[in-house]
Amino acid sequence: MTLLAVRGLVKYFGGVAAVAGVDFDVAAGEVVALIGPNGAGKTTCFNMVGGQLVPDAGTIHFDGHEIAGRQARAIWRLGIGRTFQIATTFASMTVLENLQIALLSHRRRLADPVSSIKSLEIAAARDLLAQVGMTDRAERQAAELAYGELKRLELAVALAGEPRLLLLDEPTAGLGKSERGVLMSLIDRVVQTRRVAVLFIEHDMDVVFGHAGRVIVLDRGRVLIEGAPDVVRNDERVKDIYLGRGAVVAC
Repeated sequence: MTLLAVRGLVKYFGGVAAVAGVDFDVAAGEVVALIGPNGAGKTTCFNMVGGQLVPDAGTIHFDGHEIAGRQARAIWRLGIGRTFQIATTFASMTVLENLQIALLSHRRRLADPVSSIKSLEIAAARDLLAQVGMTDRAERQAAELAYGELKRLELAVALAGEPRLLLLDEPTAGLGKSERGVLMSLIDRVVQTRRVAVLFIEHDMDVVFGHAGRVIVLDRGRVLIEGAPDVVRNDERVKDIYLGRGAVVAC
């Protein structure tokens, strides 16, 4: 079943078309990578789907709802979660409190007339921490976490909104090889257990070809090719513009 349908998406900055008529779909439970050289339009596409930018033309349908031009919070409410290239959390709060706030926001309980937020949604927050392997970090301040742990916390915060689609903007950026493997394994497990669709931008080709079920390549604001990882990997145009002539990337 098609969950996200993007048609004719266009965005100009000044006289330059950063996105120039992009079409693609994401099915429920599918993992899709969006790749391309710098300036190809990847992040601009993400920002229009997530509500950070308003398209100049085109449509974006999510689960039957037209979301182009809607505010980011309204899109989040419909079931699209997002993480960013630079992990964002409440640094002065504990790991557990970050998740409590996310859960309370999702469940519209931030104005709950209870004396202390710290007493709310504890069980649900701890369950999310268990899902990302951070139970032992519950009482640590977010500011004290290693960067790989921050990325896992950000994933847990995104999951607090019970998304049906996750937009992951360079999820492994800034991580070492072993940390990249841990995070992508977590994402794979989330997809399998929650049937969440994932659309992610990534520059690490080992991650792309090792975890995506389908790959979309953008070049100069347009879709150059999309298909199975092996098809995209062996396309001569992709080698020319992105991987480099003669490049070989291990799956």
